[in-house]
Amino acid sequence: MRGATMWVFTVVVGAMFVLGAVVPLALHQGWGRRVPAWVLAGCCWIGGVLLVLRGASGLLDTALRTTGLVRNGLTGLTYEQELGVAHPSAYTMWSGSAIDAYFALGGGIFLMAAIAHRRARRDAPPHQTGATAGR
Repeated sequence: MRGATMWVFTVVVGAMFVLGAVVPLALHQGWGRRVPAWVLAGCCWIGGVLLVLRGASGLLDTALRTTGLVRNGLTGLTYEQELGVAHPSAYTMWSGSAIDAYFALGGGIFLMAAIAHRRARRDAPPHQTGATAGR
C-alpha cells in the first residue's frame, strides 16, 4: 500500500506543478479563453489557499520553535527528526524560512490573480466573456 500511496502522491503533486505553470499563462493568453472561467478561478483559489497555508504554517512552525513557545513546533517533531540534525545551522534555518516565505508569497499572488480575473470577467463586455448576445 505504501508504494501505491507514494505513486498517487507523486502524480497529484506533479499535476499541481503543471497546473501552477499553465494557469497563470491561461489567464493572460488568448488560448486561455477556451478554458471555462470557473476552472481558472477555482485553480487560482485552491492553489493560492494551499500555498499560503503551506508557507504560513512553515513560518509559524519556525517562529514557535525559535521563540521556545512550542519546543517541537506545530509538527511535534524535533529538529533532528525533521532535518536530521539536532542543531541546524543558521543557513538551514534562514533558507527554510525563505522557502516558506516564497510559498506564502506565491499563494498571495495566486489569490490576487483570482480576484483580478473575477473583476476582469465581471467588467468585460458580454462578447469578450463568451456570453451570447441574447443573455
